[in-house]
This record gives sequence, C-alpha cells and structure tokens, in this order.
Amino acid sequence: MFEPNRVSHANFLAVALLTLPLIGSLAYASEIEEVVVTARKITENKQDVPIAVTSLSAEDIEALNIQEMRSLFDHVPGAWSGGESGEKLAISLRGIISDGRNAADNPGVTVMQDGEVIARHFMASAPQFDLQRVEVLLGPQGTTYGRNSTAGTVNFISNGPTEEFSSSIKVDAGSHNLQQVEGFVSGTMGNNVRGRLSGYFSSRDGYVKHTLTGKPLDNADHKAIRAQIEWDASDDTTVHVTARYSDTRNDHFGIRKADTGDAWGYSNFFGWTFFRFQDNDDPWNSAPSSHIQDGTPMGWDLETMGISVEIEHSWDTVNLYSLSAFSRGEDMGVVDLATTPWDLANEVSNSDADTFSQEIRLDNAGSDAELGWMAGVYYATEDHDRSSITEAFYAGCDDMPDLCINPPPIFGGNIPLPTLDSSGTTDILLQNNETTSYAVFGELSYDISDKTNVIAGLRYSNDNRDHAGEHRATGGLFFIFAAAPVDLKNSGTWSDTSGRLAISHRFSDEVMVYGSYSTAFKGGGFNPEPENAAGVLKYDEEHVAAIEIGAKMDLLDNRLRLNITMFNMDYEDIQSQFLDERLGASSVGNIGEAYIRGIEVETIAQIGENFRLQGNFTSYDSEYEVWDPSSSTNANPDNIIGERLRGAYKNAFHLSGIYTVNLAQGGTLDFRADYRDRSTTNALYVNNLLDSAIPGVEFINASIRYTSADEKWNTTLWGRNLTEEAEVKFRLFHAGVWSARLRVYGAPRTFGLSFKYNFD
Repeated sequence: MFEPNRVSHANFLAVALLTLPLIGSLAYASEIEEVVVTARKITENKQDVPIAVTSLSAEDIEALNIQEMRSLFDHVPGAWSGGESGEKLAISLRGIISDGRNAADNPGVTVMQDGEVIARHFMASAPQFDLQRVEVLLGPQGTTYGRNSTAGTVNFISNGPTEEFSSSIKVDAGSHNLQQVEGFVSGTMGNNVRGRLSGYFSSRDGYVKHTLTGKPLDNADHKAIRAQIEWDASDDTTVHVTARYSDTRNDHFGIRKADTGDAWGYSNFFGWTFFRFQDNDDPWNSAPSSHIQDGTPMGWDLETMGISVEIEHSWDTVNLYSLSAFSRGEDMGVVDLATTPWDLANEVSNSDADTFSQEIRLDNAGSDAELGWMAGVYYATEDHDRSSITEAFYAGCDDMPDLCINPPPIFGGNIPLPTLDSSGTTDILLQNNETTSYAVFGELSYDISDKTNVIAGLRYSNDNRDHAGEHRATGGLFFIFAAAPVDLKNSGTWSDTSGRLAISHRFSDEVMVYGSYSTAFKGGGFNPEPENAAGVLKYDEEHVAAIEIGAKMDLLDNRLRLNITMFNMDYEDIQSQFLDERLGASSVGNIGEAYIRGIEVETIAQIGENFRLQGNFTSYDSEYEVWDPSSSTNANPDNIIGERLRGAYKNAFHLSGIYTVNLAQGGTLDFRADYRDRSTTNALYVNNLLDSAIPGVEFINASIRYTSADEKWNTTLWGRNLTEEAEVKFRLFHAGVWSARLRVYGAPRTFGLSFKYNFD
C-alpha cells in the first residue's frame, strides 16, 4: 500500500534501532505531561479525543521560531506549505491542497485565530506571536469545525490575560541583520477585569541578492500588536474582547529561474522560442527588475486588523458561548513575472477583504452526564475586492541598461530585442465577490459504558456567492489576454449536510482506540480569469469522505506516548487550478476523483530525567482515479490518472531531541536538535504535474539554551537549516513567457542569539 522513499525509511529505521537500547531508561524517567486541546470545541485531554490532532506547545513554537503560517507547516508532518509569497500562500493537509487568489473561492484548509475563522489565506499570513499552542486537525472537519474544512483546520491559540501580574520580553539578533523583539504584559486591572498587551517586531535583510547589483532582495519588516480585556461580569458570565493589528512589508520577492547554468535561455510563447534571463546557479541569487513602469517598487504589503467579542455564560448544567468577530485585510503585491532586468511582464495585485462572523453554541460540557451534547449556529459575510494588472512587453531596463543596447537574440535568430514601450500590453482583472454563509450544527456524545463512547454529529452548511467584475486588455497585443472585455457577473448557492460518527474504547488507562467516518464539503465558485464570455463558468462544490482508525497510548507509567492513525479518504469533484500554457492565466474547474490513504505515527519518549525524544512519521499514498476537467477552460490538460495528487508527498519524518544538564549553581543547559525529512511534493498546477515536482528536503536545526536558577531569564544560541538545504517553496514549469521555470527558495542557513527575561 505504501512506498516509502529510501532516505526517509532508512532514517526512521536507524532512529528506531538507536532508541531501543534507551527504552530501559524509561522506568526512571519523569512522566510526560498532559496536553490539553479544544479539537471538539471543548477542553479535554488530547489522548481522550478520537480525532487526529497535532499540537505544538509554546516551548516548541519558540524553539522552532514559528511566527507565521508557512513556518508552522514546516514542522507539522502531514502538512506542506508553499507559494511565491504570503499573498499566494498554498497549504496542503494530508494531500488536499488549498491555494489560489480567486476572490470567488474558498480555502480547503480552515485557519482560525482564537476560534475566529480567517476567511482568506492572504490574511492568515499575518505574524503569529505570544501563543499558548497551535492545534492542527487533520482530515475533513464537517461538524463542529465546518466552514469548508475538507482538508483540515489550523487553530492558533493565544495566551490570555492572567490574574497575577506577569510580563516578558524576548530579543533576537542574527544573520542577515535580524532584529526581533516580542513581549507582553498581563495582569489584573481591578473590578474583576484582567488585561494583556502583546507586541511583535521583526526586521531582516533579504536572503536573496540581486545578481547584477549585489543588493539584498526580499527584505522583511513585521509589526503586530494584540490587546485583550477579560471581564467577569458575574460569577457565571465572562466577556473577553480582543483587538489586533499587523503590518508586513517584503521589499521584493526572491523569485528566480531554474538552474541550467546558461546566462540566457528560451521558453515557449505561441509556439515561438522567446528569450528569458538565466542568472547563476546560486539559489539565493536573482535578477528581477526593480520596479514597474510608474516607479512602484517590487514587493508585498499586508495590513490586517480585527476585533472579536467572546461571551461565556454557565448555568447549572448548560454553557452558552458566543463569538462575534470582524476582520479586515488589505494587501498589495508587485512582482516581476519574467524575472529579468527588463520590465517585460510585471503584475500589481490588490486584495481588500472585510469579514464578519457570529457563532453561538450551547453545550453541557463539564456536567459529567452520560449524554453530552452541543448545538450551534454559524453566520458569516465576506466582501472581497481583488484586482490584478499585468503590464507586459514594455521592455524598460533600469537595472541593466547596457543590455538594452545589445540584448541577446530572440526567436532563435539574430534579431535584437525591440523596444516595445509604445506597443506594450496591459491586462486588467477586476473582481468583487460577496459571500454569505450560514450553518447549523450539533453533536451528541454518549457513554455506552465507562470505557466506550459514541459520538455523532451533523452540520448543514449553505454558501451563497455573488460575483462581479471584468477582464479586459489594452495595447498592442491585447488579444492574447482578452479579445473583448469580459463581464464576470455570476452567482451561485451551494449547500450540503456533512457529519461525523466515531466510537472510542479505552482498554485501560493507558490505551484508547477509536474509529470514525466523517464527511465535509467545500462550496463552489467561479472561474477567475476567463478570456471570453464562454469562459465565465461556475464550478461545483467538492466533497471528502474519510474512514479513520487510531490508537492513543500512554505507556510505561506515562513515560512513552505512542499515537497511531490510519485513514482512507475519497476525494470527489476536486476543484483544481490550471495554468494556460502560453500566457500564464489561470482557470479553475472540477477535475474528477482521487483517493488518499495514509498512516501517521506520533511518539514522545522521556528517557531518564533529562532526555526527551519526540518523533513523527507520515506515509501517504494518493492517486487520481477519474479525470474529467469538463468545466475547465484549459483546452489540453494532461491525462494524469494514476498519478499522485498535486501538493501531496509520500513520506515525512520529524525528530526532536532535548537533553537537559543541571548545573551546579542551579541553572540548566538545554541542548536541542530538530531533524525533518520530506519526500518529493508534486506540482502546484495539475496540467504540469510531472514536470514541476518539488524536490524532497532534509533539515537540521539546533540550539543551546541557558536558563538561570530562578528561571527569570534565559539565553539561546540557535542555528537553522544547518546543512543549507535549498528548499523550493514554489516551482512552475512551462507556463508562458513570463512565468516559465520560476522557483522560490526558503531561507538559507541562519544563526542567531536570543535573550528572554520574565519580570514576574
């Protein structure tokens, strides 16, 4: 069934063999602490929850430097994240990918901040800080979590206000001129009111240098603040208000061409060969244009803000929960699509999204009744404006004027590159989408005996979308984008009843097994960039059904934790994105059916008093079974029946070791090493599946932390990507003249020193 790659299999076996002699030390180890999660929207021990959930603690988040969405998924087996930038974030869970910038689309992965659904992936790219934990629920979440969670749910859970005064500041300095500060202050404000103020600032030089000028690209600056007030309105009622703001700026994208070793190369354009610039083979070098025609510099800006109000009230046996939330996100991306010193093709994209959501739940959690229940309603509105303006073939040359005089030959002959300023072409896409969603859901949990429990849940969801806008082009080659202006007006309503049935049995205090069947759906949408009226298409919703069995075990007097999950998912009416082979314009359609199967293993071993080993292993098998892109505007998609899903890999293996040395003067030294290995990931675009696979990676991070005897302060020397793995975050082949052979790489080797002081 599974076919592990050679490297991952060998590493997993080697670690297992090395660990076996240490198992005897478990008898003398301290216990593994309980992990609390809210995977079913009630607080419970992770080992009691019949759901596959990965939880990262505050300690893990700090050690792994998880500050935003893409860095999170680097450390979650079963997940993958990529894209040129945060504006084009792609997330994959268990092989189901959620990507695209289409305003009339839904993410397949639900991202949440303290229970609030963040409707747009670009808004979810905001910095994350002062976190208590992160929970990643794998597989369809169609009951208590249900807004379009065909792949899974990610919930960032912040630290809340405290009764006692506490505060902390953490400062980092490192390579690439990294300067980072994170801190908070929390405590009582009198009259049953508590507050917490958290802030984050980060600045660094770019990881990528311009091949010609030597200046750094993709310089990054982040600022974020969050304020919380919690008020005990009565003995039974608590009101929690949160306000947040963030601002992110990347000066330039570090996009580069493939590594062929040639300075100049060619790509396909309407059957002709056309030039492209090919820089050196250093992954962290690139040679894009510096700005667009009007002087706007390349880069990406993101600004987010939001406010939420939580109300919790308890009667004797019934609890009421209400969450009202408003969020706003604005971003602008300016990118050189050709990645050449000429202004051959530049895109300016803007997104502006306002969302409001209201959730109300009733439950009897904490009543110790044999029959547990939850019932709720969910309502959300979203207004998303998006524009994309592509300026093509203007051929300005600010970074490399000498080559404008003597450019390379094109079309395979000795014809120089012409100056096309007077005959350039502009492609304009304007979208507005208004979405209204509502859902009614409920769940029952019944104790058949003191060892056996059954859970059944249903959710009815309804999504309505009204789409408007236009697609038009001007200039000398307008016809290659849109021969005439295209009216995008369209509307649609999609609804579905999804659910979950699970049974769990505890054989002992140490061992629990469960089995479940769950379904979820993701509403349909509209083709984002039609070239003519015939392309103004509506695509249907997609569905996922999953069978899952698992075991959660705390063995050897809670010194060894071993959780194993196996699943099989049927994936139908798959929504997938295509890229026009000539121009790079995208279309979306339902392409058919696939299956995804897998096994996930999570283990923690406390070996002696001072050594902890954590490991995760996933192995997935996926395959397209039915290929029918009838609703796509792409004329010649490849037939890929039998191939692995895009965004899906076969294997991933993560291992962390932490060894603590107790010093004579009372302080401690913690030595930590983190290793991860992931096999090849398939393409981002279906019609180029085999030609744009993203290579597998192996990473090693390490740190040494000293903590003072009174635990007031600590300092950490850290290094990340120590072997300087060139991880491809985005790769695209044969997708038109300005997007052919693009690659975006993750960070190179970095080092730094952090200092943290606790004032409480």
